[in-house]
Amino acid sequence: MDASKALAHNTALQIGGKIIGMAFGIATVPILIRYFGDVGYGEYTTANTFLSLFAVVVDFGLTLTTVQMISEPGANEPKILGNLLSLRLITGVIVFAIAPLTALLFPYSMEIKAAIAVGALAYFFQTTGQMLTGIYQKRLMMIKVAIAELVGRALLLAGVLVVVFVRGSLIEAMIALVVSVFVQTSLLIVLANRLVRIRAQVDFSVWKEIFRRSWPIGVSIFFNLVYLRGDILLLSVLRPQSDVGLYGGAYKVIDVMTALPVVFMGLALPLLVTAWQSRDKETFEATLQKSFNFFSILALPLAVGAFTLATPIMVLVGGEEFRSAGPILAVLAPALAIVFYAALFGHAVVAVQKQRVMTIGYAVTAVVSVAAYFLLVPRFGTIGAAWVTLLSESLVTLLTFLVVWRASRIRLRLTVTAKVVAAAAVMYLFLKVTNIHVIPQIIIGGLVYFVTLVALGGLSPKTIKGLFV
Repeated sequence: MDASKALAHNTALQIGGKIIGMAFGIATVPILIRYFGDVGYGEYTTANTFLSLFAVVVDFGLTLTTVQMISEPGANEPKILGNLLSLRLITGVIVFAIAPLTALLFPYSMEIKAAIAVGALAYFFQTTGQMLTGIYQKRLMMIKVAIAELVGRALLLAGVLVVVFVRGSLIEAMIALVVSVFVQTSLLIVLANRLVRIRAQVDFSVWKEIFRRSWPIGVSIFFNLVYLRGDILLLSVLRPQSDVGLYGGAYKVIDVMTALPVVFMGLALPLLVTAWQSRDKETFEATLQKSFNFFSILALPLAVGAFTLATPIMVLVGGEEFRSAGPILAVLAPALAIVFYAALFGHAVVAVQKQRVMTIGYAVTAVVSVAAYFLLVPRFGTIGAAWVTLLSESLVTLLTFLVVWRASRIRLRLTVTAKVVAAAAVMYLFLKVTNIHVIPQIIIGGLVYFVTLVALGGLSPKTIKGLFV
């Protein structure tokens, strides 16, 4: 199977697995939201957001560096992976031991601080498992990652149901998260060892090379998280936990649907790296074009649908208590589409090895975003945070595109995207004039979009095949 067909095959399997996994995630979120309410879900969101900052410090770009290093011709895979594993374990133990201690300095309730201490285990396991995904990305075998994630999400759903049944607290919910992530990571380790022997190693020359490559990515990801999670972190300090819960619920709706671009680009990154290092500009540009078309077809209607049906969606997810989260989701909805393109160009930056240059762009975005958060959140609360998130996503997408364009001079064609915009506009009009329950409205609206796109010639068997082959 050639690279394009392998990408198409694995993408289909991975998306299928992701859709099932998203179904578990979509089921889990409203259960948590409805059980805890806006205040309790705000506490759950605060604990997870706090830990995610430390997870970035632990990762420090090692996940993307793994893909890059083991995808290069002649790479000593067992040695590279062994040293990466030892680095990840050492930094993970240190950083996640510090996280609960740091939480003591914040004005959180004791329950949130205890949840952070318990949840640190889940994030330790998660960061370890993330490093192993490079093994599967290189071999275009991400279906194994999808299976492990599916098992983890199913266990989390089961655990959440148990928490609700026994009337458990935030701590029990975090324990359910720990168990699900531990099982998921264990599966990844077992499956990875069947492909390559991984044993922790310490070779300081390899560590030096890993650090040289990873620090620009790590710093960039840290700045990324500052502008992506600064909203919730600042809300958790300046506003009531009920506001955090409303904002976190709306943000989670977006977050669940943005898993697909990361999956796809995880599969495409090894192809981009190989094409760039082989000076095969034609393949490099073709892979980017296909990814761009694919993302347009998926992302734009999702964003339009989320914007148009924001309030009914939030009522469906969280009940009437979350009706006021509808305007928040409406502001965040365009970011749903922008995140797809940010993932595309962000991975392309790694492929063209311009991480150091892009570090400046991420830093600028972080500074602008933090300043805007401090300016708008105290005055406008959740709506202000949503507008800054939209601004920051737009800015970073523009900057990553400019970096990739300057390095490669790519020329992306907008033929498919223009037809997608037209079809999404028809869907928007349909959604605005219909007044039925939100679930059939979403289903029928999706059918209207795809039928219109086919009629406009934007989607056909040939087009679908052309996305990957």
